[in-house]
Amino acid sequence: MSTIWGAIREALRGGRRDYTEGSLNKAILLLAIPMVLETAMEPQWPAAGRPKR
Repeated sequence: MSTIWGAIREALRGGRRDYTEGSLNKAILLLAIPMVLETAMEPQWPAAGRPKR
């Protein structure tokens, strides 16, 4: 996996990984992508659970 797109696919796919082995930059990228997605989608959760009046 030598491309940025491969790392992004791996981050979105998820799975078990030992982040203490390998590149620190890749580990940060793999951890940051899901966190950014969760933060971006967070404002939508209250609207989904809000009862209609």
